[in-house]
Amino acid sequence: MDIQEVASGVHHVTAARVSWQLIVDGDAVTMVDAGWPRDYDRVVASLQQIGHSPESVDSILLTHAHVDHMGAAEKMRSLHGIPVRAHEEESELARGLRHEAITTARVISQMWRPSVFRFAVISLSRGGTSVKPLTELETFDDGSTLATPGSPVVVHVPGHTSGSTAYHLRDRGVLITGDALVTTHLYTEEVGARLMPAEFNHDHEMAIDSIDRLRDLDASVVVTGHGPPYEGSPRRAVEEAIARL
Repeated sequence: MDIQEVASGVHHVTAARVSWQLIVDGDAVTMVDAGWPRDYDRVVASLQQIGHSPESVDSILLTHAHVDHMGAAEKMRSLHGIPVRAHEEESELARGLRHEAITTARVISQMWRPSVFRFAVISLSRGGTSVKPLTELETFDDGSTLATPGSPVVVHVPGHTSGSTAYHLRDRGVLITGDALVTTHLYTEEVGARLMPAEFNHDHEMAIDSIDRLRDLDASVVVTGHGPPYEGSPRRAVEEAIARL
């Protein structure tokens, strides 16, 4: 597990090829995403490494409800009473009532690629076939400023999933994009701003259109669900991602 403080009180945690973020304000923490289903211990360890505990977590915000991002959220909620929040369009996915993810058959068809094979092995080892849906979920709308450490502003970027959400930390100069914009190619492991491969997006054309909503946000670092932090403006990251299509 690797933890980087990308801005004051904003920690980017990477483990098993997926990332989550911890936003600190005094004694309280906002957690963005929650890793794989078997990442509960890693999530707790990441909090401890920055001097906090699950009792410090004010809320868990989901960028989207795929297994590698909401994995430990229900356990954190049920054991520690931490509210989990997501965009209203993501509610049915987070509750397990609807699915918008790449099929197992499609993943198997790509496992000749070493990177995809490694990702599949990680998924199986981290409980990727056994995610627990959220039994309680709070929802929010696009444009909301959330009353939680970091005061994240909600930016709805549908395409990867219907309720895919970015969070703009205006006072910290940070944009958190989840899988709407990533910095590592899942197939080649090449580093650089890009969209997820088309087959990983619920609506790829919508995903392309949505990232334009990030272009004019004021930030100096972009952190994503897969890959290292991007040092630069959202505008530059979006332009690089479009150029790589």
